Amino acid sequence: MLDYTNSRATKPFKPAVIHFYFDYNDEKSQTAEGVVRSFIKQLVYQLEFMPPNLEAAYDRWIAKGIHPTRDLFIDLFITCAKEFSDVYVFLDAYDECVKSERKSLIQFLQQLSQMGNVCTFITTRTHTLDDLTSLLENNKTLKIKATPEDVETYISEKLESEKLKKEIKTKIVNSIRHAAAGM
Repeated sequence: MLDYTNSRATKPFKPAVIHFYFDYNDEKSQTAEGVVRSFIKQLVYQLEFMPPNLEAAYDRWIAKGIHPTRDLFIDLFITCAKEFSDVYVFLDAYDECVKSERKSLIQFLQQLSQMGNVCTFITTRTHTLDDLTSLLENNKTLKIKATPEDVETYISEKLESEKLKKEIKTKIVNSIRHAAAGM
């Protein structure tokens, strides 16, 4: 999806594509602030210049040790995003986001949805879907579900290189396929 979106860029337009993956093994980076900071960094890499207010915030942080506030990070994001015709935001595995950070993140996403040039794509499991759809306006939901055959193919391929008896591999595949039904 990211490659396709990047490939659609044409010259009079200047779209940006940014993403964040919520890795359940890395809770430290999963703060709302961490997400916004990651997005700013990705936008800046796609700009041809450094926005003056971003440079000023950086100088205050380095010279005076004043850490930017969450609101300043959001303002910096908005400043950078305005330099693009469109900004495509991808949040992957939202359900892995630390629960205590979800409210702040949703507030940020609500601000993004009001910008007009930002389109947000979020992948999540169904248990967090209700929160997202009730809090974010004008959303569309596309449910994607692996079939039992998809699960079986994936597990079988992963087990191919393992030195296990065929019966054991079959038992593993069947157990996982059965447990994954409905996911």
